[in-house]
Amino acid sequence: MNYTFRDLLEALKELNEEQLDMTATICDYEAEEFYPVEFTSNSDDIVIESDGLPGTGRLGADNHPIIVIKAVVKQ
Repeated sequence: MNYTFRDLLEALKELNEEQLDMTATICDYEAEEFYPVEFTSNSDDIVIESDGLPGTGRLGADNHPIIVIKAVVKQ
């Protein structure tokens, strides 16, 4: 079973005020790496560079919420 955004919301409600001001961080447990969350978005707005298409096709739903890490902005 995957963790849902409803599950995440319940976990966030348990944080104290100090924790709520900390950087949101994702842990890749297998790689033993931590990554700060850079921003949130949705599948309609995220374009996968390898194919130039929105993330909607990969996720199978319009407007699917996404937590973004490792964002690279080309200038």
